[in-house]
Amino acid sequence: MPVCEGCGTRTDDAHLALRANRLELASRLRPARIRVLFLDGAPPVRIEDYFYRAAVNPADRSLGARRFFEELMKAAGIPLAPESRESTLLSEF
Repeated sequence: MPVCEGCGTRTDDAHLALRANRLELASRLRPARIRVLFLDGAPPVRIEDYFYRAAVNPADRSLGARRFFEELMKAAGIPLAPESRESTLLSEF
């Protein structure tokens, strides 16, 4: 059984794949210079609810994750329009 580099436990391939996916999401839209840091209580249970995972269809996210995304966009001054794509909004964010 492989060992996870993140948590150090012996685990299965699904756990390692999920970790790789989370690392890719965390680095995809990372700015060169961070000016503001938002902290959340804990990572979401579902990978579809990760903030930086742009949903093709916003209905794929849970209601709480959609609200969180919308409120952070509003707080950042990024207008939400019905035709806005999450990937575009995340790039602006």
